[in-house]
Amino acid sequence: MQKEIKQRFEGLKPGVGVKRWLALIIVGIVQIAFAFETWLSGKVRDDEDSRLAKIATLGGMPRWLRIALLSASGSYATVVGWQRLSDSLMELMAPEGNDRQFSELIRERTRALRGENVVVIGGMPGIGPILQALQQLPEELRISVILPATASSRLNSELQRDFHIANDQIIQPTESDAVLYAELEDGTLVEGTNAIQRITDGQIKDLFLSRDIRRVQVWEAGSNGSGRPEMLKGYMPNVSDRVLSALAEAKLIIFAPGHVYTQLLPNLTQPRFAQAVRESSAPKLLVMNLMTQPGQTEGWSVADHLEKIDRLTGITMDYAFVHSGQISAPLSQQYANEGSGQVALGEESQKEMSELIFADTGKSTRLLDSTIIVSEELVSEAPQTITFQRNGDTIRREMPVVRHDPQKLAPLFSKLLNDRL
Repeated sequence: MQKEIKQRFEGLKPGVGVKRWLALIIVGIVQIAFAFETWLSGKVRDDEDSRLAKIATLGGMPRWLRIALLSASGSYATVVGWQRLSDSLMELMAPEGNDRQFSELIRERTRALRGENVVVIGGMPGIGPILQALQQLPEELRISVILPATASSRLNSELQRDFHIANDQIIQPTESDAVLYAELEDGTLVEGTNAIQRITDGQIKDLFLSRDIRRVQVWEAGSNGSGRPEMLKGYMPNVSDRVLSALAEAKLIIFAPGHVYTQLLPNLTQPRFAQAVRESSAPKLLVMNLMTQPGQTEGWSVADHLEKIDRLTGITMDYAFVHSGQISAPLSQQYANEGSGQVALGEESQKEMSELIFADTGKSTRLLDSTIIVSEELVSEAPQTITFQRNGDTIRREMPVVRHDPQKLAPLFSKLLNDRL
């Protein structure tokens, strides 16, 4: 409660630039009120008004001049105060996107607060097309974004700047900092997101989050830093209450495409998080990756992705959006050179799929186990600026890539939200 009260009055701190402009607006309104009162009364009440009141209302001047000056100065103070107050509030509410009008921001916030809650789980760049598609819909939606537990604070700024997602729409999944661990089939324990992303020669057996063991001092004497998985799992971070509330209120839960082991699965390996997803009445949708990840999901089909999620988290997806077309030959070769291939249904999966025909509508739905497969053209191929790390340096390069097309995702999201899929 104390924290909430403190946040409510954050804008009144010295140096923020809110109080001074509020005061200027009040002064302007008072001057306009004096002008209106002078116009109505037609005279200054010399017997009743104090010396200060006479000075404030320019009592020694002709009536018409008092009205003109008070009206002009009051209007000017009110307009300038409002403009400056809007700029200050924009800086507070959207520090990365204050090139927009304050009224536009208010409309967005109001629309978001009224709408049904859609929860999007994932990281960049996969989450980008999902947010763009949702923002195109005519439905009023309240979008909540749950980031990967190990995401950097820079991602918050990107979401606010590039997708106009407010800070209060972005949810950190854990109450404390967390470290991601992967246990390989041979018993090797790998610590940290970057190290796990570099795994190319070991099968990942298990994945879990733990609080920073150096802070909570859980190393056993003489272990020399070789922590045991069962010991580390005893120090899993607590799931944020905001996560649990968002999942409970969700109309739709969307899992964005991204690295399976470092963006999709980490949150879901937390028992309380996974339980909240399972207990939610909202449909669970996985927007399937377009390409496999070299050395980790190489050769995986759609069924392999769904099976891995189910095995490690106990979560069965209700829907999976899968790209039905083929990637262009030049781009496909570019990915193949890096050890990556298109994620497809695969011949075995297609043989195992069943078709459900609804008697009332005659429409058919394809099921893979108990997941409804929606197979559509979902891709756009275009040069994009890609950011990646090499030898500790951040490199930006424009190159052709495959990405989910927001224009193609939007109508599918709309159908799902309106129970027409």
